[in-house]
Amino acid sequence: MKLSQTEAIETAFDFNNRIKRGMTISEQIDFLVDNFFVLNDLYWDVVKAGRADGWCPVRRPCRLGEHAFSPTKILFQTAPLVWDVYRPENLVGLSPRQLAALAILGASIWNTAPGDFAYMNYGYVERYRALVGASHILPPETRAFFFAGKLEGWNIMVHQCYFDAEFQRLALIAEMHGKPGPRHPRGFNKRAFYKSFDFSPSCGSKLPPKLQEAIAADDPVRFGNALATHKRNPSKEMIINLVYKNAVNILLSNFGAVKRHVPLDELAFFCVSSLSRDMALPLLGRIEMSRPGTIRDTTDVFGNNLLWYVFFRKENFGHVHLIDGNKAAVPIESFLLEHGCDPDHFNCLELSYNAVKAARKELAKLETP
Repeated sequence: MKLSQTEAIETAFDFNNRIKRGMTISEQIDFLVDNFFVLNDLYWDVVKAGRADGWCPVRRPCRLGEHAFSPTKILFQTAPLVWDVYRPENLVGLSPRQLAALAILGASIWNTAPGDFAYMNYGYVERYRALVGASHILPPETRAFFFAGKLEGWNIMVHQCYFDAEFQRLALIAEMHGKPGPRHPRGFNKRAFYKSFDFSPSCGSKLPPKLQEAIAADDPVRFGNALATHKRNPSKEMIINLVYKNAVNILLSNFGAVKRHVPLDELAFFCVSSLSRDMALPLLGRIEMSRPGTIRDTTDVFGNNLLWYVFFRKENFGHVHLIDGNKAAVPIESFLLEHGCDPDHFNCLELSYNAVKAARKELAKLETP
């Protein structure tokens, strides 16, 4: 039987006692799944009601600006034993719907108003990272739910936290052999991409006016004439400025300079994760033409291939259902598949693009009653 909103809040506060009175793991999972919509969706009802009078309508009233409690946050805050549900051995054999509900509810403690407790965030990360890494107990299809549960296109730190153990291992090996340490994947967004070149796009304002005009018009002929007039060659800063200005025609006409100044694998990651379809596809095509096999073989330090970076496109901010229906992401995904990028390739977490994509579809089904 579904709980009312009031009952859900009261039950969340009393959940710890219910567990102590002998509520089994199976019963806890059934409770969380059966009451998923009440527990997950009530957060915004709490916020709306709180805005009406400036207080949160829960047993422990507090100002909305400090802590806006949702039933799921209360549940995980007052009932630390509920984390026993999230042990790998307890998730064996669960249905996709059960896994999707647990993944979303577990992740929801981060989707709260300002004032989250740091120790809760830490506990959440540690538990989910343990689940994602439990390849000796859980298959990729199961672990992918808990990776996808907090996969956000805008948050590079959420992505990196799952790979920290592998990154530390790579860094230790490099130190032992006296080699430079590994670098985190770049290209998730424009800021990270530009920063990796110690470059600010504002430097484009230092270019001669005729060059600026040619770049703004994306006119290769005018650009070439302006370069000849000023006796300049395309520099690294100029190439990155062309990327920033979306001057794809000039980039394609001067691709030799692009190759000299920008690593093609890094540019490929950047195209997939951050550039518009109209800019990304021509550049990816030229990258593949210039170095056949790049689309198929390029991986980052964690073993993620180019397909993985489709998850981090700007238009996918927090919306798991957009990965299949977005007009920009689908052609890019199709291009990568057509050029040999393997959707079943395992990264260092033994997760594949297909496994995470399938999990995101199940999460999307559960987002709406």
